[in-house]
Amino acid sequence: MSEEREVAQIGDLVDTEAEKWVKIDLIDKEVRIKKILLGSMGNITKKAGDDPFENLILMILEGLVEPKLTRDDIEKMNPLVANEIGMSIAEFSGMTKESAKKIRNL
Repeated sequence: MSEEREVAQIGDLVDTEAEKWVKIDLIDKEVRIKKILLGSMGNITKKAGDDPFENLILMILEGLVEPKLTRDDIEKMNPLVANEIGMSIAEFSGMTKESAKKIRNL
C-alpha cells in the first residue's frame, strides 16, 4: 500500500513576499526593506566575522530597498536609527535571537 505525500513545490520554499514598508519610530518615517535570504545571510556572516557594526552595515546595505543608501551614507547614520533599521530587517528575515541560536547549534 502506498502512502500519499504532499510534496513541497518551489513556491512553498521560496519567499514571494520578500519586501515591505516599515515605520522607523526614531524618525517617524517609513523605509522599504527586503528579507535577507539564506545565501546573503551566509555572505554577511562571513564578511562581518565577529564585528557587530560591520554586520549591521552589511545588513542595511543588503536589506534596505528604499531609500537606497551607500556604505558611506550608512556609516554617517545615527547609530540608533541604523540599529532600528537593522533590527527591522533581521526580524522580517526571521533572524531572531532564538533562530540564531538554533543555527549556531547545528
